[in-house]
Amino acid sequence: NLRKDRQCINTKIEVSDNMKQDRDSQEKLFRQMDLRIREEHLYANINLQRQDILDMFGISRNTLNQLMNDYANGMSFPAYVNAIRLEESCKLLLSHGNDTMSEIAEAVGLTVHNFHRLFRQQYGMTPTEYRQSHVFGPHIS
Repeated sequence: NLRKDRQCINTKIEVSDNMKQDRDSQEKLFRQMDLRIREEHLYANINLQRQDILDMFGISRNTLNQLMNDYANGMSFPAYVNAIRLEESCKLLLSHGNDTMSEIAEAVGLTVHNFHRLFRQQYGMTPTEYRQSHVFGPHIS
């Protein structure tokens, strides 16, 4: 009986170690995916599809959904890409002060309509208001 108990404990430890390795590799995969989307400006492609990422990383839709669930606060893939687009748009709004909203929207892979809608939804102001509030800031006398 003692031998069976030890075997059971050893099996549980091995399974636990395998699950940790699996978890580590899943997190690494998500970080790689995130890095490529950001650094290669994949988000700037207005036609970026889930399938593009599945093919690029050789993963299934279920795996991508699990990654999004575990490492992107349960966001859907389109919502995740749009969140990156909005982050990048904030940078561009401040660093490219002469660019029009249309140019910024295009640079981050959104239509102007969706850019304004998503931006207001996320930040509670228009992109123009955001730019003005950060460029001029509150006046302190």
